[in-house]
Amino acid sequence: MNAPLTVPDLLDNASRLDTSEFESFFKAMLALRAKRIAPVLSQKEADLLEKIYTKLPSDTMERYDLLTEKRRSETISAEEYDELLGLVQIVEQYNVQRLKLVVELANLRKITAQQLMKQLGLMPLYNG
Repeated sequence: MNAPLTVPDLLDNASRLDTSEFESFFKAMLALRAKRIAPVLSQKEADLLEKIYTKLPSDTMERYDLLTEKRRSETISAEEYDELLGLVQIVEQYNVQRLKLVVELANLRKITAQQLMKQLGLMPLYNG
C-alpha cells in the first residue's frame, strides 16, 4: 500500500519540473483550488477563472524583474531603460485586463472584486 503524499513530497516533485511543466502544474493547482472554493461553476465562470489565472510569459516577467532591479540599483543603461518602459506597458495592460476579468467574475457572483480576490486567494497584481 502506498503512503499518502505529503505537502513536502508534492513540493519536492514540483521543484523538479521544467518551467513549462511547472506552469501547467501551477495553473492546474489554482483551478483545483477554485473548484474546491466554488465547486459548481458555470462555463462562463470557468472561462473567466482560466483567463484570470493566465500569467504573463515567464521570460517576460524575468526580464521585467531584472530590469526593475537594475533601475532600483541605478545600474540600468539607457537601452535597458527603454526596454523596461516597453515591458511596463505590457505588465500594465496585463493588469488592466486581469482586473476587468476579476470585476466581470465578481459581478456574476454578485460580490465585490476585493471579495472575489480574497475568496480565490489571488495575489495582488504586479507592482512595478
